Amino acid sequence: MRLRPAVPVLPSLLVASRLEPLLLAQPADSRPAALLDEIGAATLVLGTALGGGFLALPHATAPAGCLPATAVLTLCWLFLLLESLLVADLVIDATSEASPGGTPSFDSLGRAAFGDAGGAAVSATFLVLMLTTLVAQIAKASELAGGGAFGAAPRSLRCALLTAPLAVIARCAPPRLLGRLNGALTVGFVASAASLFVRGSQLASWSRLSRADWSVAAAAAPSLLQLHVYCEVVPTVVELLGRDRRRVRRALLGGSVALLAMQLAWSSLGIAVSDFGGAGGAAAALRVDPVDALRLGGGALSS
Repeated sequence: MRLRPAVPVLPSLLVASRLEPLLLAQPADSRPAALLDEIGAATLVLGTALGGGFLALPHATAPAGCLPATAVLTLCWLFLLLESLLVADLVIDATSEASPGGTPSFDSLGRAAFGDAGGAAVSATFLVLMLTTLVAQIAKASELAGGGAFGAAPRSLRCALLTAPLAVIARCAPPRLLGRLNGALTVGFVASAASLFVRGSQLASWSRLSRADWSVAAAAAPSLLQLHVYCEVVPTVVELLGRDRRRVRRALLGGSVALLAMQLAWSSLGIAVSDFGGAGGAAAALRVDPVDALRLGGGALSS
């Protein structure tokens, strides 16, 4: 299965590591600057969760159908939103109790709550999650960009060529530039997704959304939870917004609501534009990839 998003998304967890020096860079009493900071933080949340896996979302939700998948997606969204709000409160409280110059890490939060062994376990879990996410994103990006001479190169070389410039940018570029670049790429991804929605609405067979199989809905939860993961940037969001609890909550809510809206729309549209069938139950699948169905439909997306 080859998915070709119109705009590549910069791995936001690399960006987040360089944004922390921006804390409190804007005057607290500047309303336009404060609003832009909140929008930027919400965009960081959205951009962290979006990626190549977004386009494959209908493949995870199709076996259950639109309504059961919507229910599971919403429950996954709510669970991870509450988790992110809890982490934000922990970071803010730990920052208030410790020296004001630093941001608590997941390691320090784990050690404060569970001791040295617990802190080590939290750190190891976090590291594994970040490494597996990066590996999956880089591997998928090398597949999506596998056209022409670049596609003829070995996969390991393609991954290295994609990773090297991102690493240099994340390490060397000014933090403010990184934030704006991440925001621009996220907006670009949203715009390309909007073009899919506009084209797909003309090709969709909306009667396909009436099919529902609640017995396989829960099986999609692990995949859908992974598509909502953005907790790794919560400490950065806290610092970008001056550790203001209300502003942090607004940014997390706004970014996550935008994420949920995009996922619900694409899940429903993907099911509506592609026929479903196969062995039945969880073994059944979409017969045509939704992105391919849109491209085969002609118009701007077919080029």
